[in-house]
Amino acid sequence: MPNEEATPRPRLDSWKSIATHLGRSVRTVQRWEAEEGLPVQRLAHEQRGSVYAHVDELDAWWQSKSVRLISGSSDDVPAVAALTPPALRSRWRIPLWAGAAALAFMLAGAFSSIRTAHTRDASISSHTPVPLTSYPQSETYPSFAPDGKRFAFAWNPIPGNNDIFSKSVDGGEPQRLTTHPQFDFNPAWSPDGRHIAFLRSITSDAAELLIIPSEGGLERSLGQFQAMARSNLKVPPPNMAWTPDNHYLIVSAQEGLEGPLRLLRVAVADGARIPVLKAEAGILGDAGPSISPDGKRLAFHRFAAMGNGEIRVATLTPQYLGAEAALILKNGKYNANPVWINNTELVYNGYRQGEMQLFRISADTPGTPIPVIGGTQATQIAYSAAAQRLAFKQERSNGVLLRLALRVPGVADGEAIELIRSSRQDVVPEYSPDGAFIAFTSSRAGYPNIWICDREGGHCRQVTYLEGSITGPTSWSPDGKRLTFASNTTGVGDIYTQNVSGTGAPPRNLTSDAADDIRPSWSRDGNWIYFGSNRSGRYEVWKVSPEGGPPIQVTSAGGSMPVESLDGKWLYYTGDNQYDTSLWRRPTAGGASEKVVERMNYFYTVGRSGVYYASIKKREVRYWNAAKREDLFLFETKTFLALGLGVSPDERELCISVFHGSGSDIMMIAPYR
Repeated sequence: MPNEEATPRPRLDSWKSIATHLGRSVRTVQRWEAEEGLPVQRLAHEQRGSVYAHVDELDAWWQSKSVRLISGSSDDVPAVAALTPPALRSRWRIPLWAGAAALAFMLAGAFSSIRTAHTRDASISSHTPVPLTSYPQSETYPSFAPDGKRFAFAWNPIPGNNDIFSKSVDGGEPQRLTTHPQFDFNPAWSPDGRHIAFLRSITSDAAELLIIPSEGGLERSLGQFQAMARSNLKVPPPNMAWTPDNHYLIVSAQEGLEGPLRLLRVAVADGARIPVLKAEAGILGDAGPSISPDGKRLAFHRFAAMGNGEIRVATLTPQYLGAEAALILKNGKYNANPVWINNTELVYNGYRQGEMQLFRISADTPGTPIPVIGGTQATQIAYSAAAQRLAFKQERSNGVLLRLALRVPGVADGEAIELIRSSRQDVVPEYSPDGAFIAFTSSRAGYPNIWICDREGGHCRQVTYLEGSITGPTSWSPDGKRLTFASNTTGVGDIYTQNVSGTGAPPRNLTSDAADDIRPSWSRDGNWIYFGSNRSGRYEVWKVSPEGGPPIQVTSAGGSMPVESLDGKWLYYTGDNQYDTSLWRRPTAGGASEKVVERMNYFYTVGRSGVYYASIKKREVRYWNAAKREDLFLFETKTFLALGLGVSPDERELCISVFHGSGSDIMMIAPYR
């Protein structure tokens, strides 16, 4: 028999070698050893920190963690997310957002949908993303250095304070480049590798464009720009790209205080700016600029309506100015962030079946887009031609509906408890008039649609079956028999009504204007449906009969998200259609408007004697007492507020939409060509 002692067990003799074997940082594996039982041994009588581990024990531990995840135990997800057996590490990595069922499905070989079959390059087959970052918070906006060996990104190790970092693709600790208390985002590495441009939020709607040496150092400002804030409901970021000669940045911003987002050429030398393209009427704006490697063409996304993005390409002059933009893709759906892979092809993200997915398309002969990878919630794409690496941001969050008991209106009674949850987004809850049911928007069956559960969160059923990137929020008719909601299933937002009975009848379309009609709500007498619309050139409050007919304009100084008070005497509405907005009200019988809340985070719900709203602080729910005109703190959530609040008719409970495990990672596909 062979001598078993003659073949020693493979052993790793340092924290660094253990971390390398597991594909994680030293800090992470030390935490796993302390908290998750990672089998690391310490050498007796040796200096502090002398450790070793047997490879077979590490692999067995890793495999056991994967099995626990597959079997349905989620206890270890926060600490050991994205684990796969080391032997398979080069081929499979399970992203953090994957739940137990999704993980089992993927390990069973369900990567068949994550393929591309590009006819001009047979070497492109299955593309499996691996994480470049996996920190507990949110990492966003990847941008590769020219050689593709490092990448810049935005990260918030301190909640609410994004800064710019750079990191090696091969691992190691990130280098912090900015330390400003404001929110820094959207880094873009210059083609010569010497600088990184980025944006810094100044106000809710403005940002400063800055440049910093790629190795760190003093910042230099190129000026402030309107409508470049990171949370823009109308036209999604990213907002800028370098020209190949390093002399200019193409940025997406308003020319003045109003108007659509436009692509502007900004001189790196002095910040001088000039529009790249001729002005277009009737659009929300242009963003997501990307310049082809030869510098001859500019790709970008244009949003004619919320959730309706087109991919366009303009030919550039030697001065990086263009005249007209050729339409590459228009299908009435969400398409954004086109990035050149070479001088003729683009990769972009599109919203399909309830998730952001990556697609590839030719800029010369567009045809049918080819899927690159699906089911990843992929946005903010970056590409390195030198290293053939494709990176993107991957969301890892789902919306959960919580229930908060109220002792009296505006006063919480204990902590919020989980009410409705799936593995997808569940948002914008609305109680039925009798308080027995909750309608909400969910993507649990693919595209977001309206669902109804009972008040205890059970007996859920789907009500609408539309294929839009936006469906909802919804509002009940006073008799509880119908719902009204907005959907962009036709390419722009329209207002619909739907019977609650579930008889299978399709929804009834009340508006069909080329503009965006959004966020409808029923009047308390049932005679009108209020909604927000930009058909006048900016968002105002309108109303239409539930039986159809011509809409009537209600406000004239800006407005959206209208809701009547329970007694029907007041109409509440937001000042505009941005996340960071203000709350107003005006008498329904006519009269002057008054501001109720100076700043809020978009969503609110009206009670018997006040308004519950989401604070701009992202985790705080507040209550405005209409009788006393007092603004009071109500409740702080443990994770960020998502979309929507709903209060029961008896005002004994509040339903709150929050993110569960929210955040994002930077993922990479390599090689990709």
